[in-house]
Amino acid sequence: MQRDPLAFIAAGVGSLIVAFSEHATIVWPPLGDILKGAGAMLLVFAAWAAVGLGLAVLFQGTALAIGIGLVYALVVEGLINVFAARNDVVKTISNGLLGTNAGALVDPLRSSSGGFRASTNPPVGVGQAAITLGVYVVVFVLLAAILLRQRDVT
Repeated sequence: MQRDPLAFIAAGVGSLIVAFSEHATIVWPPLGDILKGAGAMLLVFAAWAAVGLGLAVLFQGTALAIGIGLVYALVVEGLINVFAARNDVVKTISNGLLGTNAGALVDPLRSSSGGFRASTNPPVGVGQAAITLGVYVVVFVLLAAILLRQRDVT
């Protein structure tokens, strides 16, 4: 955990060096935006990590869990999101997916810094996205705990 603050400091120093060399105006984001971004980052990370934990315990190993997790994240969610525009049932399913909610949680933070915004109208709100990601964390951690307890792994 000690490397994380150092990475932020190094990135800040690097940004200052570039700004000074380009004679650009230095404008830091408000502390509230930084804290929102850090909270969103931790929630998205915790949700994906919980899914990975649940899959690893379910399949009793990491290789299959990583493979299934990557296929889910890169293929399954992508296909569901493509067909979501054509079908209301698929759109409803898409609104509960991990990637959709992670994107909806992070999307407003992008616009506050003037960066690229994924969509002008995200499919779910920030509140729903945070709740959904929290539910993913709780469900997959509980799933892992129950499976681990039933298998009596010591």
